[in-house]
Amino acid sequence: TSTQTLVMNVNPQDQYKTAAREILMNKDVRQAIALAINQEELVSKVLNGAGSTASAGLMLENQTELYNPEADILSGDYEQRVQQANDILDKIYPNKDSSGYRLANGKKISFEILANPGELELVSFLQVQLQKIGIDVQYKAEGSMAEDTYLFDGDFDMTFQATIFNVSNVDVMYRSHFVSTNRTSNYGRLADEALTAKIDEMRTTLNQTAKYD
Repeated sequence: TSTQTLVMNVNPQDQYKTAAREILMNKDVRQAIALAINQEELVSKVLNGAGSTASAGLMLENQTELYNPEADILSGDYEQRVQQANDILDKIYPNKDSSGYRLANGKKISFEILANPGELELVSFLQVQLQKIGIDVQYKAEGSMAEDTYLFDGDFDMTFQATIFNVSNVDVMYRSHFVSTNRTSNYGRLADEALTAKIDEMRTTLNQTAKYD
């Protein structure tokens, strides 16, 4: 079981910094984008109902040892979430163009989603959903060597990542996403000493209850 996530680039290398990626460094912008994504529609239309929604913590509800409902900001009434997202962005980027897209320094806010051709339909639905909050997204073909060409260097705005956080794989994936800073899924190369220490403790304990905690 994996959770398909929309990864936003928050820490590009200096040579790959752009105005769009500077916008994504604002956590309030990222929250607004997350709130505007209608997971139920994506599961229904893109996956033909053959999937489940996931919490903001990337855990499924049936992963009872790890799922925390208090961490789930992505459920509830969708229209209310869209309104909340617009309220957030109205304080940061209130100006819009004639098509309703938000402006930053006079230019339309637009992000490229690095994806493969099989994910084009997913990008199309996200275009419609994010238009509701005045954010434009466009498909960008990742090619056959995306890791070497774009991802590991941080040369992208957004991309899709299948994230596996089930218990049997958690030891590997937490380091891959939150600790390692080379050729891993930690595209932003971000690491926190306190979090790393907790991850190491989780990985080495033989007490299953302590691991879940």
